[in-house]
Amino acid sequence: MTGPGETPMPPGNPWPRRVFYAVGVLFWLAVVAAGLELFAAARDRANGRLARQVEAGLYDARVCEPDEAVVREYAAEPPVIGTDFEARRAFFTLNEGDRSAHAAGRGEVVALFGPDGVLRQIYAPPDGAAAPEIIRFGGSLKSGVSLFDALPAEFSADARGAVAEALSGGRPLREYPIPQAGGAQPYVMQFAWEAAADKSSLAVFVRPSMWKKLWQALRPGTRQCDAMDLRINARGFRDDEVVLPRPAGVCRVVCVGGSTTAEGRSGALTYPNMLEAQFARALGPGRVDVVNAGIFALTSYGEVDHIPDYLALEPDLVVHYNFVNDVPAVTGRWMHAGTTPNRLRALLLRSRFVYDYLNPFLMPGNTVIDRAMDEAVLANLALLADACRDRGSNWPCAPSPRRTTPRSTGRSAPILTTA
Repeated sequence: MTGPGETPMPPGNPWPRRVFYAVGVLFWLAVVAAGLELFAAARDRANGRLARQVEAGLYDARVCEPDEAVVREYAAEPPVIGTDFEARRAFFTLNEGDRSAHAAGRGEVVALFGPDGVLRQIYAPPDGAAAPEIIRFGGSLKSGVSLFDALPAEFSADARGAVAEALSGGRPLREYPIPQAGGAQPYVMQFAWEAAADKSSLAVFVRPSMWKKLWQALRPGTRQCDAMDLRINARGFRDDEVVLPRPAGVCRVVCVGGSTTAEGRSGALTYPNMLEAQFARALGPGRVDVVNAGIFALTSYGEVDHIPDYLALEPDLVVHYNFVNDVPAVTGRWMHAGTTPNRLRALLLRSRFVYDYLNPFLMPGNTVIDRAMDEAVLANLALLADACRDRGSNWPCAPSPRRTTPRSTGRSAPILTTA
């Protein structure tokens, strides 16, 4: 304020104050964002601990609380499961000679190590008593070396998590593809972790995985008894051996899908075998042969790869029951489409808080989702359906409650699909 005859002061430069305010606002936004990220990370860790607790008790719950009515109806005898878990737990009570016999008899490598991961003792089966890949892996382990360093780098962090889970009372199982010399296909091995009762030492039991190719193909001849009685036939499917050529007068149904098809406490308690039992009651034994061709975690892309395997079973009808495994493929088509909105969406979803709490608001419209479904899942089902139809005209065309081919093909096929 100026008096009479005084020269007014020129106004000050407003930019320093504006910059100060802007920096202050940005600072507090960063503080709030960091706080939200920490909150989301803490919730994720808590949920992870809860999931591990549930998983740790899941196997025991399955053993102790079966649905007895279903077991009595469909299984000739109650399934015996969990014997592999029991054998691992009993390993700590064995003497040196019996431990070596355990490794040889079960065809697996057993490595004892401390909570720090340093190997103390390795029990490996002799030549001819296990798969050559397992024997070579056992030979690569050395006492005094960290187990985590003996694994491929991409599995080291996961292995540390498995050790922590075992020390907390869990019984984690991991499937790791182990590289082989000469550029051969990686050999998938199962790593089963078990802690001694006093937690002073741990053991990892290494044997051939049920996977011939991780998440894509099961290993023929597998016999495991962890959370389920798992038996894989010579064709890589969880069922009895398939009679080929198909006997005259027998209608063969091949069930295709993921874990909802393959899973069950025993082979008799998978839905394809239960369906076969119902056919036998209605039509008489041996009239309908239902083959369980489900593969855990398989996507429709994997199903396309297995078309020759399905058709080699000489099916009259193919039943398809799968979808959830394709969700990542469907979402990936719009998440990685390369447009600016998609790039921004992908960037935002790197935030734990946004991913956990704001994800629904970042979903695209139904048109985008439908197009992704057509280009991914339905296109693959069209290939499967057309291959089934082209195999032989004697296969009936099954009624379908859901369209299985994109509109552009206009072709029907002997495939029943459900979701």
